[in-house]
Order: sequence, then C-alpha cells, then structure tokens
Amino acid sequence: MSDSRALRWGLRILQSVLTDGLSHRYRQELEGYLRDQLHSDRVKLKICTHGSHWISIPVKVDVRMGETRFALFAKVITEKGLRNFNYAIESRNLRIRLLSDKHGPVYRKALALYDVLSYEAKTLTEFRAAKICSPKPLRLYQFDSCSLLLLEYIEGVPLGEADLKHKDAIRILSIARQLMDNRLVHGDIKLDNFVRRKDGSIYLMDCLDWTGSLKAALSYDLTNTIYSLSRKLEPITVLKMARLFFTASEIAKAIELIDAAGAQIDVLTDEDRAHQIRLAMELI
Repeated sequence: MSDSRALRWGLRILQSVLTDGLSHRYRQELEGYLRDQLHSDRVKLKICTHGSHWISIPVKVDVRMGETRFALFAKVITEKGLRNFNYAIESRNLRIRLLSDKHGPVYRKALALYDVLSYEAKTLTEFRAAKICSPKPLRLYQFDSCSLLLLEYIEGVPLGEADLKHKDAIRILSIARQLMDNRLVHGDIKLDNFVRRKDGSIYLMDCLDWTGSLKAALSYDLTNTIYSLSRKLEPITVLKMARLFFTASEIAKAIELIDAAGAQIDVLTDEDRAHQIRLAMELI
C-alpha cells in the first residue's frame, strides 16, 4: 500500500472513532448557566445537524426574554473534543509534510480547551475588522467539563450541503482575496465553513491556529479554496474565476500544494480531482 493510500485509510478509521457528543447533564448545566448569564426566562440548546461533531459541537441557543425570542450560536468543546482536535492537528501536519515536500504551513496543537475557542474568537474579530463577513464572537465561557464560545447566529446553509452557484464561487474567491490582502490566515478552508444566507451573502466560519511561514499559510488557504470549489465545479472554471482575483504566480504557487489540499479528517483529498486541477492549470 502506498504511503498516500495508507494515510487516507488511517484518516478514515480515525474519523470513524473520534466522535463526540453533548450529554444530557452537560446540556442542562449549560442551559441553566446561560439563562442566568443572559438574564433570560428560558434558554434551550439544540445540537445542530451539520458538521462532524468530533471536535466541537455546534449548538443553536434559543433564548426567550418575556415576549422577545432570538437565537444565538454556540460551539462547545469537551476534553474528548480537545483530544480529538490534537489528533486531527497531528494528522494534518503529517499529511502536509508528506505531500507538500515540507513547504506547507504547520498547525498548532492546543494545551487546553480554552485555547481552541479563544483563538477562534480572536481571529473572527480580526476577520470582521477587515470587513470579512463572519459571526460576531460574544463571550467565551470556561467550565470544569467544557468550554463554550457564544456567537452571533448566522441563519443559512453550509455550502458543503448546498448546490454551489457560480456567484457563490465568485464571492468565496473574493473572501480569499480579502484574507490574503489583509495577511489573515483562516487555516481550515472548506465549503462547510462558508454559510450562504437567504439574501445570498456568504459568511466565513471557524478557523485554525498555525505557525511558521505566513506566506505558506496564505498560499495554502488559496490551495484549499481552489480545491474546495473544484469539488462542485469544473476545475478549469474555478481557475478562470480565480484569475479575476489572483495573479498567475499566486495561483501557480497554490497549485504546488494541491496534493496536500483538504488535509482534514473530514475532507479527504480526491487524488483524481487534484490531478484534474493540475491539468486545468496547464490550459489557462
């Protein structure tokens, strides 16, 4: 078995066992605490169906204050989720080292529950300051059993679960250009981390901590943008759209890392698709 195939097999096995959940006791404790913190009459947590749930657990927070009702969004990470997170980071870094000839970025493991969500809160704030549509972080809570990041609720559909329109791809590439221009690294670009609202606007969700070369990290974000879009659109179409926002040299540098694209446990690189992207690059 080749190194690449063995790694893909190992990641599938790892994905199948690293699942997490929010127990009834955790949920009741969080509901009571948030009800007190928000000075509300009622708080109800509803686990979202999207996402893999094996690191953080996405939760819709329904709040009632008298006659007023509104929703917030929360990400919950437990000790098990932290262990899963660090396994995922080790796997990601190994894959990038094996498949990108050591030229890709390095992602940072977390020492504590708080580390994962505090980095995300800080980075989403930076995205918003750069006029990139992202949910507003509201407050980070630390408990004995878990950490919880409370965010603005963005109602919409993750693009990994939706038909991808050309105008969606254009908006995603525009966001990728904003990230690069502002020297901001997302670190976890995939279609599931773009949410399309009813008005057609697209919000960028989540992020991952990284270290090493900023240039490599920015380029790898573009790699994963091109790869993610090419999972639903023809690669040559995606590359022609990318030329509206990026120089030929920026795209070429990103394509150098295409074999390591999608280095996530829940997004395994399609080797044939990566090959098609390289072929399309020769045609534009």
